[in-house]
Amino acid sequence: MLNILSHVAPLAVLAIWPVLLVVFPWFLMRGLRFNARVTSYRNVRFDFVGTYGGAFKAIFLGTLVTVVSVGLLSPIASRWFYKYVFDNLRYGDRPFSTEPRLGALYEAFITVIAIMIVAIVILGVIGTFAIGFSGNSMSRGMGGISPWHWIIVLIFPIYIFAGLYYRATVRNIIWSAATVDHRHELRSDLGRRRFAWIAVSNVIVSLVTLGLMRPWAAVRMQRFLTEHTAVHVDGEIGVVFDQIRSTGNAISAEYLDVDGFDFGF
Repeated sequence: MLNILSHVAPLAVLAIWPVLLVVFPWFLMRGLRFNARVTSYRNVRFDFVGTYGGAFKAIFLGTLVTVVSVGLLSPIASRWFYKYVFDNLRYGDRPFSTEPRLGALYEAFITVIAIMIVAIVILGVIGTFAIGFSGNSMSRGMGGISPWHWIIVLIFPIYIFAGLYYRATVRNIIWSAATVDHRHELRSDLGRRRFAWIAVSNVIVSLVTLGLMRPWAAVRMQRFLTEHTAVHVDGEIGVVFDQIRSTGNAISAEYLDVDGFDFGF
C-alpha cells in the first residue's frame, strides 16, 4: 500500500511515516498483550503488562540508535526490546524477567561481523584470481558477466546467513538469561547453522510450492524451537504449578490446548 502511495503521492508518504512510527509501538504492545492472553499452560493464562512508553523505547529509540550508529549499537537495541518483552510478561501472577549480559550480545555481534568480513575477503581473493587467470575469456563464458558481478550476488546470501546466525545467538542469550518468578530458569540452545538452514529452506519450499507448504514450514520451525527450549523448575513441578494455579488467572478447560506464544521479531 505504501509502495503504491509513494508513486501516486510521495508527499503523502512523508506525512504518513511519522504517524506509523508513533502508532506502531502501540500495535506491538497490543499484539503482545493479545497473544499472551489467548495463551495458557496447565490452565493458567499468560499476560502482558507492557506500556506504550516502553514499546516506544524498545522499537523507535532502538531503531534510531541502531541507524545513527550504523549498527554498532544494535546489541543495545536488542537488549532493550527483549527486556521490554520478558520483563512485562506474566504467567498467572508470576513475572518473567531477563538480564542478558551486554558483553555476550556484543560477542555475538562481533562474531557475525567477523564472519561477514572473512567471507567477503575470501570472495574478493577468489574474484581477483579469477580475473587474473581467466581475463576476458571468463567474462565471455559467463555471458558478459564479470566475476565481480557474481561476487556481489553471493554477498546477499552471506548477509542472510549472518543475520540468521545473529538472531539464533541472541535468542539463546536472552532466553538463557530469563527466569519465571525469579526462580525457574529458561534455557535455549538453538544450533545456529541448523536454524539458518531451516529458515532458508522453509522460504525456498514455500516459494516453490506457491505457499502451499507454508503451514508445514511453520510447524517445522516451531518444532525445532520447541525441541531446543526448556525450563528448569526450582522445586517439585506439580507443587509449583499448583501454587501458581491457586494464585494465577485460571481459565476454562476449552482453552487448555491454546499455545504458540513466541517472540519472532
